[in-house]
Amino acid sequence: MTTRGDVVAMEAPEHDLKIFLLELTDGDADRAIASAWKRVEPTFARATKTRTTPPGRGPRRRGAQMGTVVASYKPKGREPVTKP
Repeated sequence: MTTRGDVVAMEAPEHDLKIFLLELTDGDADRAIASAWKRVEPTFARATKTRTTPPGRGPRRRGAQMGTVVASYKPKGREPVTKP
């Protein structure tokens, strides 16, 4: 996990997946996505093709979603946990 300013980046051990976490306050999704990409990768300039609305808008649901993402992240060299 690395931090650059207010952008937190997590990368899979295989380097085939990166997740960036940052807080946005713009109420318009298209503008928020464009703003996020400018902060993460300023040269990235693709238009948004599709976007979806998350199923839950409440803090409990959002917390559960973030918990799933964070819990699934494994530091370099650590084996993933498998459930029987």
